[in-house]
Amino acid sequence: MRALGDALAFLLELAALVAFAYWGFTLDAGLAVRVALGLAAPAAMVVVWGRWLAPRSTRRLGMPGLVVAKLVVFGSAVAALAAAGAGVLAAVFAGLAVLHLVLAVAVNRV
Repeated sequence: MRALGDALAFLLELAALVAFAYWGFTLDAGLAVRVALGLAAPAAMVVVWGRWLAPRSTRRLGMPGLVVAKLVVFGSAVAALAAAGAGVLAAVFAGLAVLHLVLAVAVNRV
């Protein structure tokens, strides 16, 4: 069960990166802006995740800050998908993220 939870967490992290990139690249803006945001938004998530949320980070947040920060990152990914017009994907991602966080908190594996 632990491996399944870890796999879901990893897939959600990857999906959030894709959501941020998708949002940036599909903006109604010039090519330079789309490329810049399509690359910068996921890069910003990588920095935040690696510094404060990654399991092996030396500066990993403690509880409850860890759960709040993950809610902010995943919620931002949901908002990015919704803003890009992918409402169904946003809803699916939101449901999986909530499921993951509820189960992770329940078994103390956030």
